[in-house]
Amino acid sequence: MSNDATPEKPAATRAPENASAAAADGHSHDAAPDADAVPLDVVPPEAVDEDREVSILTPPDTGVYDDFAAEWPDENLAGAPTKKTGTDKPPQKRNVRKKSRRQPLLPPAVRAQLAPVWGFAKKAFSGAGLLLLLSVGYLVAEIEFNMSLLDIAGSVRSDPAKMEDLQVFGRSVSAGGCFLLVLGLFASSSFHVTAGRLRWLYYMVGLLALVPMMVIFWATIAGPGSFPITPSGKDILLSMAPALGVAYGSAIGRGRNVFVNVVSLFLIVWPAVFLGQKLLIEQALIERTTWEQRVNARYVLLLRSILENCTINLEELALCDAEDELDSVKSARIILGSMWMLSPEGIRADMEENKDKMVQSVASRGMWFSPRAQYDRYLEKVSEERTNIQQQMIDQYYMPYRKASEEYDRAMSQEEVEKESRKAVAEVEKEIDNGWKKYKAGVREYQQRISASGLSMVQRIAPYKDRLREYCATRNCPPLLQGKERSIVADVASEAEREFAARSGGYTPDIQTRAEFVAAYPTQLKLREKVQEYITTKIPDAGLTLPVNWYYEPESFRQTVEVLVRQEIDRKWKKKAPAGMRPGLSIPEFFEAAGIPPLPSVDELVMSPDVFFKKMILPRYRQIVDNMLGDIEAEKQQYANGQPLAEKGKDYARAVYIPAVALIISLLVVLLTLLRWWNIMVRAGLAALMRRHLMPGYMRFPVQAVMMGVFVAAVVTVPRFMPNPYAGVTYEKYRDNAIAQSPAMARVLDWAIHTQPAVYRLGSPIREMLDRLHQKARPETAAAKPAATK
Repeated sequence: MSNDATPEKPAATRAPENASAAAADGHSHDAAPDADAVPLDVVPPEAVDEDREVSILTPPDTGVYDDFAAEWPDENLAGAPTKKTGTDKPPQKRNVRKKSRRQPLLPPAVRAQLAPVWGFAKKAFSGAGLLLLLSVGYLVAEIEFNMSLLDIAGSVRSDPAKMEDLQVFGRSVSAGGCFLLVLGLFASSSFHVTAGRLRWLYYMVGLLALVPMMVIFWATIAGPGSFPITPSGKDILLSMAPALGVAYGSAIGRGRNVFVNVVSLFLIVWPAVFLGQKLLIEQALIERTTWEQRVNARYVLLLRSILENCTINLEELALCDAEDELDSVKSARIILGSMWMLSPEGIRADMEENKDKMVQSVASRGMWFSPRAQYDRYLEKVSEERTNIQQQMIDQYYMPYRKASEEYDRAMSQEEVEKESRKAVAEVEKEIDNGWKKYKAGVREYQQRISASGLSMVQRIAPYKDRLREYCATRNCPPLLQGKERSIVADVASEAEREFAARSGGYTPDIQTRAEFVAAYPTQLKLREKVQEYITTKIPDAGLTLPVNWYYEPESFRQTVEVLVRQEIDRKWKKKAPAGMRPGLSIPEFFEAAGIPPLPSVDELVMSPDVFFKKMILPRYRQIVDNMLGDIEAEKQQYANGQPLAEKGKDYARAVYIPAVALIISLLVVLLTLLRWWNIMVRAGLAALMRRHLMPGYMRFPVQAVMMGVFVAAVVTVPRFMPNPYAGVTYEKYRDNAIAQSPAMARVLDWAIHTQPAVYRLGSPIREMLDRLHQKARPETAAAKPAATK
């Protein structure tokens, strides 16, 4: 402010709300006057200079800081020459109202030491200082959101709940950045809204902030048909906040209270931007998508999933999670999704062209089912079938043979043979015992009979015996008649013996022991007949006839029976078993003896892994892919509004559009914040040059415009010279296709894909510092995955 026309009389007292502005404007005088020389009721006629930093702390005029206020010169004017007017009139004496001053409480030495501290505090608590601190905090939050957006939205496999939370956080941060941009418009006046221009700006911001509330009101009155949004109760309450902010700032603060002004601006700007982003994206972008765009979004998400899983690469455009440049990869995936939406025909043609390669890759990686597990299951199935066939052959052929062989072995065992032979001997011995008993009974009968017959004969001849003895004593009897009693008895006995032999079958009654009985001819004859009958009955096919002179002896007979039993068992085996097949063969020996070739081994029956993959796995994967794409084509018209899949289609569109939009908004707000501070620094530098007469005043605005252009040009061009492996020939093809369809949006996306990696790298140290402060580990983003199929 110039002192060329200082009034002689005190000016009329103005409204109290301009007191702070008047106090703050004291720095614009050519020389720093004494604090006591400035009347409290005089207001400078000039408006506040926007290039100055004005403290929001009212300079003290009493107490310990009185001398500081008087002694501190304005740093912006230090060394600046006194401004002169064309008339070069001498300064007129002001009508100054003196005021009393209290003695300073601190000695001069202490005040001199505190002077730098007070200067720093005045700078820090100026409007620009506070705004700078808030802007730094906003930039930290914006960088955190930007990097979190890449970590979460950079993959289609992210949790939708986390994505929704990230959107809320992003809208909050962006709304905070916009609030700081608006707040910066009032920083030059220390956030006082008293000047007419600032009041007009304040109410224009408030009026613009009422748009979300009016939109919700319109949608409620007109119905969702005209404006298809469904705001929640929280959205409705949030839309009323700007109206409350305008009322609060106008009625309570009236533009004079800094705290009220800042709070009212926050209530006006932050809810409007937060809610406006949601309504704008939903209404202007998502709700207006056609069913074709929603189907294309589904194709884009499918392609992104394939690229992320390292299934295929689009020529040199490798968007696999196994890549090292994860910041570039994720930003490229986010931006390319929206860029593909601008020209979907090209990407769908590429998908069709790479379908076989995609099928080969997803099949080799086992995305939907494991080829190795399928091959193992195939081996198991073939082995099981082979085992079943082999078991059927064993059950049908070998098991009867084995059963017969076991019976043969059991029958041929020494125990069984001895048992059979001893049984035969026992039967013979039993017959012998029975015959011996009968013989002894016959002998007893014979002896009784002989005894009875001889006694009768003796009794009959007894009367004649004495007479004959007397007769023969006196006469000469022939010798024949002498001693014939025994002969007579013998004759009688011989007759009985003949009768005994006839009845007993030829036995003589003089056998004393069983052995003699067995050795007797009739016994041997009967035993021969009995044994012959046994052989004929038990072993009919033996064809054995005992010789005439066969003689029974128990041990010899037992051994003979054993031989005959074994011969009979062999005969039966040979009759049942195939020719030349001996008993006791193993399974391989049996089938070899039977002339049945062995089954091929599993290795001979199965396909090799490569052949199995080509003949069994690839067709199934190709069928899955064809079905998947066929389902998309079959239901594509159901994504239209009012159809069953409309909401699902909108979700696909959100997954493609919102991350890119949020990323671009984040970059733009950050760059606007940086642009504002660049403008502040440029203006401060130009003001310094002008004060030193190094630049004429009329060059201020052209130079400022040029510097703004330099900043914008740097923002647009510098990222293109930074290394980005995903901005190659293939990317340029997709970019050119998108530019042909939508030039403006495609170029914005192209700028974002070059700019975002640089922002990510610049923000990495900040995020690492935040992680250390929160003592939390960053999630692994570079998961080891196989390289994509080239």
